Amino acid sequence: MKKGLGEFERRLFAYLQMRGQTVLRAGELRKPLSLSAESERKLLYRLAKAGWIARVKRGLYLAPSNLP
Repeated sequence: MKKGLGEFERRLFAYLQMRGQTVLRAGELRKPLSLSAESERKLLYRLAKAGWIARVKRGLYLAPSNLP
């Protein structure tokens, strides 16, 4: 698991915690985080690969309510 979080990762978790969300769908982050579709895809892929979020199915992810 990745030890530190980058800027986009921190912004994503701050956004999710602020909204009280644990379910994340592809496409939801583009406007609030000012990401392109490609950047969002890469961000979700990196987080899932590192174990920070869980991929349920294509375009649907689960995030922890609190970070360890």
